[in-house]
Formats: sequence, C-alpha cells, structure tokens
Amino acid sequence: LSRFALAGLLCGLSASGCDSGSSAGDSLPPLVIPDGCNPLASEHDCLLPYPSDFFVVPDPTLPAGKRVQLTAAATLRTRRDVVVDFTATHPVDGFSHHQPILVRFAQGVSTDGVVFHTDDPQRSLRPDSKVILLDAESGQPVPVWAELDLNTSEPSEQAFILRSFVRLQSQHRYIVALQGLLAADKSPLPAPQGFARIRDGQAAAPASLATLATRYEREIFPALSRFGVERARLQLAWDFTTSSEAINTRDMETIRADVLPKLQAKPPTVSILKVTENDTTTNPNIWLRVEGTLRVPLYLDSTEL
Repeated sequence: LSRFALAGLLCGLSASGCDSGSSAGDSLPPLVIPDGCNPLASEHDCLLPYPSDFFVVPDPTLPAGKRVQLTAAATLRTRRDVVVDFTATHPVDGFSHHQPILVRFAQGVSTDGVVFHTDDPQRSLRPDSKVILLDAESGQPVPVWAELDLNTSEPSEQAFILRSFVRLQSQHRYIVALQGLLAADKSPLPAPQGFARIRDGQAAAPASLATLATRYEREIFPALSRFGVERARLQLAWDFTTSSEAINTRDMETIRADVLPKLQAKPPTVSILKVTENDTTTNPNIWLRVEGTLRVPLYLDSTEL
C-alpha cells in the first residue's frame, strides 16, 4: 500500500458481533488474527479497511464521547517501517467526512463494472452496485465512486480507493459494502477470512471476531438487507462514523477567537509591491494583478508553503 494512499487516513472503531453458534465453524481451521489488527481482512492488511469503527474507543473528553485510536500494529507499515498516525497528536471523535475509504486485497482488484468519477453517480445507488456506501441512520445510499491507487503498479500493493460524490454528514454512521468484484487477473475475488466467517455465521473464534459478529447481525447485515443487498454475495462490509462538527471546526474557531482581538488592537500591515493592469501574458482572464505582502499573526509551524 503506497504512502500516498495512507496519507489521508484518520481512524475509527467497530466492536461488532454475529450469531456465532454455527457448528460449521467448528470444522474450520483456526483463524489467527495478529493482535491489534482489524480482524475483517488481517491477511491482506492490518489497518485496512479504513476508516473503520474498529479503531474507536470511548473518550468522554471529546464532543461525541469517543475517540479514534489506532493500534501500534495498525500504524506500522512493516515493509517500510513507517508509522502513520495523525490522531496521536490531533485527537478526533470520528473520521473525516471527506477522506478516502481504503481497502486492499492481496489478489489486487479489477475496476471492471465499478463506478468511476466520470460515470453516472446514480449507478452507485442501486442494490447491485459493486461498491455501496449506505447511510446507516436513514438507510439511503450515498453516491460513491472508486479507483485504484496509481502510485504503484503492483496489484497486490494497490489500495482500492472509494470516494463519495458528496460531503458526508458530521457525526454520522455509514456502512461500506463490496460485492461482485473481480481480482486483478479477472478471477473471482474471495472474501477475506475474518469477514467471510462473520458473513457465514462461523465466527465462534477468536473472541475478537465473535464480538464483532454480534454487532454485524444487529446493525450491519439488517441494514444492507433492507436496501436489497444479498448477504451471500458480500465480499466485505464494515462501518465507520464521521467526526462531530465541533471537532471539525475547533481549530478554526480557536484561531478566530485568538486573532480577532489581536487584529482589532493592531490591524494587518499591508504592503503593495506591484500593480499590473491588463496583463494577458499568463492568463487572458486577469484584468488587474496586485502583488504585495500581508503581515498577520502566524498559526502554522513555518512560513514556507
């Protein structure tokens, strides 16, 4: 998975569970899930799919009463020894409403039949769409498109990236569902082991999977079924919750509260360096170009852009 694809990530938790009493599960080989990894598809990636409510923990100090907390295992990219966790220094109570949704399959993913951003968004609103983003609270689909991470050409390393056509609501839960996808070589794409056992009612062990399965039976599978998605066709499904409006706006509101009194006491220093009229050499639509400097309080770590 490329570092570019990971750069937009923020986290979430999904403590779910299923009806795990199936005797069929007793005959399955043991499923080993590394400690701290998302149990849905840990054989493909410890962190992904992401964002996911699996990485959310209670925190009464934040507006929504919870916090995104990535595990050490999920933040360490083994092949590059790169730690990715922006939430450690910037606590959030949910995931960004515009961040990319990422998943990875070791077999790679074919985009055949997948809605792209140049396609009709209405295609992604049908129950038979290969990629579905469902508003878990209203049960209504959200228009979504998908692509592959082109920062690498190796199919096993490419993230499958989902993006919403619209801004997601704040402090809102969404369900992602994938069905009918093909592998990079156009063969059928099997469901990851953890999710397959939850889907098929065979998640008696390990305990992390059994707990997750219970919530799937209560909150995720019924919502998808009401929308018309066949459970047996699902290759992967999970949910995530967006951050609160208070978290989304806190930095700018803090800056505003600090800067307004300062600007009233000392207005910005403006210096006009150059004025050019009718400069069509770079852009015919520019009638007047004004160049100068504006001296105001700095709220960044550096003046470099």
